Amino acid sequence: MQTGFCYDLDECEEPDGIGIPYCGDKATCVNTEGSFTCDCHNGYENHVANVGCSDIDECLTDQAPNCKLGTNCINNDGGYTCECRENYEGDPYVNCYDIDECELGGRYACTFGAKTGLPDMSCVNWPGTYQCTDGAVMMGGNSGVYRVIKSANKEYYR
Repeated sequence: MQTGFCYDLDECEEPDGIGIPYCGDKATCVNTEGSFTCDCHNGYENHVANVGCSDIDECLTDQAPNCKLGTNCINNDGGYTCECRENYEGDPYVNCYDIDECELGGRYACTFGAKTGLPDMSCVNWPGTYQCTDGAVMMGGNSGVYRVIKSANKEYYR
């Protein structure tokens, strides 16, 4: 752009524009009259000269409003995703619901009689887990892990 006898040098113009290396990674060079600025891309902030912009961890801010109840927010480069927590199911952008392990029967139920010789126990569902009434707390989804089952002052391993 010409102004009298002078003209604006576009610092963002390729290949010799000084603004491009100055802006660095994850930023865009924007020419202004007599200078230039560096605008961070969406999901990035805190421009550092000759380096670029750093990722915003939306999970640590209120910028991840789409993660709903029963979800975990997962930060990634330039954004985030939501996923249902362990032992929850559903759409993490709508709502995740607790899986009722007690209703799943053979997979999680508190029926140890055939394997341990103990009487079967009652199952109580809790958010993200369940509990057998005689005190054996079990976390769903950890198959193959030995758990101590206490009954009548004896310990059994499953």
